[in-house]
Amino acid sequence: AVNIDNCYIYGGSYCVGTNSAVLENYGVEINLSNSHFECTPADNTSCTIMINVAGTLNINNCTVIGDNQAVFVRAGNANITDSKLILTGESTYSDPPAWGSGFAVSKGALVVGSQTSNDSAAYRADANCTIIDTTIMSRNNSTPAVYVSSNDSDSLNYVANLNISGTGSAITGDIVVADGKETAASTVVVENGATISGDIANNSAASSVAVINATHDGEVTVAQGSAGTVYVESDTDNNFVALNSRTMKAYESLEDAIEEAADNDTITLVDDVITDATVIIPDDKALTIVGNGNSIEINHDAGSDTHEKALTLLAPLTLDGVNLTIN
Repeated sequence: AVNIDNCYIYGGSYCVGTNSAVLENYGVEINLSNSHFECTPADNTSCTIMINVAGTLNINNCTVIGDNQAVFVRAGNANITDSKLILTGESTYSDPPAWGSGFAVSKGALVVGSQTSNDSAAYRADANCTIIDTTIMSRNNSTPAVYVSSNDSDSLNYVANLNISGTGSAITGDIVVADGKETAASTVVVENGATISGDIANNSAASSVAVINATHDGEVTVAQGSAGTVYVESDTDNNFVALNSRTMKAYESLEDAIEEAADNDTITLVDDVITDATVIIPDDKALTIVGNGNSIEINHDAGSDTHEKALTLLAPLTLDGVNLTIN
């Protein structure tokens, strides 16, 4: 374990970091509190705090300043509270076309996940990051405040999960979700009073972004032809009707939400559902649907088949606050 409290630490390329070369380095615990961390490299290339192995990084009441990344969670679990993460924007380093080791990664005040496609790579763990009452700032408009990625190799399926919450959480700069396939989709949730001053771009094939009970001032873009989603609760122009409470992915139909759900998932309605299709709960999925003030209307025409049902339950279904109408 490494415990740093009430300190000022100035580094060149790094202030605090992990080495991912061998499995014996996994399981480290890093606790940083009430301290200031800042990199001042001669070439403006630095990652101030990094964890890239299966382990735990806890940051509380700290200021972290860097040029390429202030905090980089390539693998492991990170918990950051009551802190400030600042990207200076002075780095002239360009994002590489493919990630490697060291500084051969994308820039951002907070970077979560790994794009490593080499199956022999050392970063063999999910990247999970929880942010509470923390400000994240990029001082360079061309560099995002938050950059999230999932491992995109054919055989590695490690995911990136980022949750930002609290009225003290403010993101100044863009949020970019770079990638994520169906078997390794990234998840970004901003909620409970947090604010975003910048654009949200989901460039992934399957990853999701959800902004719930939070303020967003900026544009939203999703890569053309991708299955990725960006759900902003305050945006009334979207066509979403359901949200998976585990993955936080939004859906434009209840049928799609059910099809992609896992056993014991909860689906929350975010708008009224009107469908002409038969709604089927498969035999391998016990589900809960929460109304959230919304209704489900099934307009069913069995035609000549009087045995065809509007709603077929092959597994348990719990309706919580749902006004269900079958016509």
